[in-house]
Amino acid sequence: MIRSVKHLLFIFAFLFFSISYIYAQEPLDFVTMADFPPYSYLENGKPTGIDVDIIYEMAHRGGLKIKIELLPWKRVMHYTEHGRADGAFAAFKSPEREKFAYYVHTPLHKSTYNIFVKKDKEFQFDNIQDLYGKRIGKNLGFHISSEFEQAEKERKIFILEATMELNFKRLVHDRIDGVVGNINEVWMTIKELNLSGQIVPLPKAVREPRGAYLVISKHSETEDKEKLIQTISNILRGMEEDGTIDRINSTYLQKKR
Repeated sequence: MIRSVKHLLFIFAFLFFSISYIYAQEPLDFVTMADFPPYSYLENGKPTGIDVDIIYEMAHRGGLKIKIELLPWKRVMHYTEHGRADGAFAAFKSPEREKFAYYVHTPLHKSTYNIFVKKDKEFQFDNIQDLYGKRIGKNLGFHISSEFEQAEKERKIFILEATMELNFKRLVHDRIDGVVGNINEVWMTIKELNLSGQIVPLPKAVREPRGAYLVISKHSETEDKEKLIQTISNILRGMEEDGTIDRINSTYLQKKR
């Protein structure tokens, strides 16, 4: 009985916040990373992917008008920081980003990052020290961890930033020793490059799975950001509870290998 009452209260709260946004409004401009399958990429000239589908479904349920533009990640963050976009997805939490963006409370997905190497060229990886002296590729503008950034700053690890596709072309030609990347993105990339069976992940993840969020720019001109964030959070929580987010993930991830 108590659980039923709580569920009804949640639904009433959800409706209250959502209805507040169902009115004629200027579309919210959201930006996300281009060429980041399975989360965000272009297909037949249209944005698609796990995160894109989640955002579109969230907007539909909340009566929100939105536009989604795909950009290089550094530009995604620049647009958000300076209010050229109302929001961005999907960003890890960091003190630097919290200076210019509000985080929606419910993550769009959780990312697991591993080091990928050529088969038969595996090496021991237990901690950051095992990467000292090695050349590691990663996506442009991506934050992996404070340990990675410190090791790169001290020139103990040599980081080459590029697209995931270019990183793996470098790897197969022995120009780098490994690639650090989101495990789901990597599996899709190596499949598209016909490298299945040639690339393997080192067993230990670089860090614990980490939430990636929709953020709202503090410089966005949209009204009542606090209510907007609460509305979106309620909708995403509802999508988690009714299995929608799991279904969207399954649609893309079952194709990844």
